[in-house]
Formats: sequence, structure tokens, C-alpha cells
Amino acid sequence: MLSVHAILKCVIFIALPLLSSMLEADYQCRAVAGQLQQSSEILSQIDSGLINYINRVKTFRQVTFQAITKSGGTEIEVSSKDDNFAIVIRPISAGGHYTSNVYGSNEDYGFWLGNPAEGTDTWVIRSVSDYQNKALQDHSSYSYGNLLKTLADSGMISLSSFRHFAYLQFSNPSCGVESVSQLTDSTDLYLVSFRPKLDDIVDKFGNVHNLSTIKSGKITFSKSLGFLPVNAELQRSLTLPNGRSESWLERLEWTYEPVDDYFRLDSFVYFRPDMPMESWFGSRNYRWDTDLPADAFRITRFGLAEPGFIKSSWTIPFWFWLVVIGILVILFSWVLLRLRDGVNVSV
Repeated sequence: MLSVHAILKCVIFIALPLLSSMLEADYQCRAVAGQLQQSSEILSQIDSGLINYINRVKTFRQVTFQAITKSGGTEIEVSSKDDNFAIVIRPISAGGHYTSNVYGSNEDYGFWLGNPAEGTDTWVIRSVSDYQNKALQDHSSYSYGNLLKTLADSGMISLSSFRHFAYLQFSNPSCGVESVSQLTDSTDLYLVSFRPKLDDIVDKFGNVHNLSTIKSGKITFSKSLGFLPVNAELQRSLTLPNGRSESWLERLEWTYEPVDDYFRLDSFVYFRPDMPMESWFGSRNYRWDTDLPADAFRITRFGLAEPGFIKSSWTIPFWFWLVVIGILVILFSWVLLRLRDGVNVSV
């Protein structure tokens, strides 16, 4: 009996730690599963929040803002509808660094206008491409305008160099999300750390969106703003043609203004800590409009005549030609009858 009791004691002595370990492991698994589920829900809310924001902003057909750098600034007006766009750029504090330009595109042609005398509304044509000739539709002169049009269509929330933020979809495995955590000193802010494996994207106008240079990042999102980004750090790296590698850190900040039951971009700041004076860029004073002039995407808006290759929009209806032919037939018949009657009389 003593041996049986001893064996039972040994079994219990061994089983209790094992059972405790199993319970602890199960608890940890449940905790990890709960964290993963919560992280997945937060990422889903971030992606859906950005989509909701973009859908709201798409109701506006024109956005105007000031783009400011350390060497000067410009006022940029972006008008867009479907595939049409018009970008008007005017210096506001240039010091000789910027000039006025217009980039536009419609169903018939693309154009680039310049203003040779600042302070006037006199525009001259830099180039015009006939879109009936498909080979000219990808004219590089309009790539900057297309870049801003794409940014406007995506809510104006950008990464560096006007690359729109919608390229980052955190529910996509290619974004390589490593962690999602709520900041300890806030019930509103969530920090997403990620290490993406993204490919560069080249749009139809030849703009290269160099997403592959983003090697890692940390972006803070605000729940009260509908999970929109408020600040970020992006670590980028690029292999140069000579084989050398260049790495740098980018910092970004966004602010928003309340509009009805949602928020709209109010300012954006981008800079590199290693060269803050040269790289600092900010955009502010956003104005949003829903209406556009009838010729918003044509050069007639800027006091110039339509290009010579544009045919008149007025066409003669088919019934008009039937009436003309009928009248000519009647006149011809009448002339023949008169001639025949004249011949009969003379005989």
C-alpha cells in the first residue's frame, strides 16, 4: 500500500506542474489569438476608414491648396472628373524658383500652358497633343498633372512626393504588418509597425511610385478621426546604379478639420531629419469645391482658342441632306419640263 500511495504522490507531483503549464499555454494561446483578432479588426477599420474618407472627398471636383517648401511656395488648383483634369500652378512666394503653369487633359487633347509674365493672366501654349493619335496620349509633359489628379482622387492624403497613401493597404500581407498596439498614454491612438515587400508601380503617364524603397515604417492612426493617419516614420532604402545603397528616414504629419459628420485634410508636413531645411515640405489652406466651369478641362478656359485639329461640334443632320436633295430634284425636274415645253412651242 505504501508503494501505491508513493506512486500516486509522485504522479500528482508530476501532473500538477504539467497541468499548470498546459493551462498557462492555453491562456497564452487564447491571449495571442485575442490580440491577433483585435489587430485584424483594427487593420480592417483602418482600411475601411480610408475608403470612407476617399468616397466622401470624391464628391468634390476641385481642391486648391498651398504647397510650401523652404525655397518658396505655390498655390495648386486640381480639377478632375472621370479621366479629365486641369492643374493650375501659381507661385505665391517664389523668389524666382517657380513659374505659373497649367497641365490639362480632356477626351480630345492634352495641353501644357505657361505664363511668360508673372502677375498677368496671359497664357501661351507650351505643347498640345492630339488624343486622336493614340501614340501621343502618354506625353510626359502631363505626367505631373496626372500625378496630382490621382492624388486628389485619393483624398489628398499622401506619402512623400505626392504619392497617395491609399497604396498602403494594411490588410494586404504584402504590407508586412508586424504589430498593432494602442499607445499607453492614449485611448485614441493606435501604432502600426510594418515591414513591407512592395513592388514599384508605374502609372499610364510614366510616373514611378517607388513603394519598394519603403523597408519599414511606423504609422499612428486616430480612432476619433475614423482611423486616419496622424503621423508616421518611414525607413527607405535605394540601390543606386553604381551599386551603392542609400538609406534615409522620412517623417510625416497630417491634421484634419471637422466637416459635418466626418473629417477632411487640413495640412500635411513631410521632412527628412538628416536634411530638414532642404527636404521640408508642407501643404495647407485647403479649399474644396463641387462645381466646375463648363470648359474646366479645355484651353478656352484660359483665353485661348481650341487647337486647329478639333473639328466643329456642330454637324448637319441626315434629314437636312434629304430635304436639300429633294429640293434639287424638284428644281431639276422643273427645269427639264420648261425646256421640253419650250421645244414643243418652237416646233
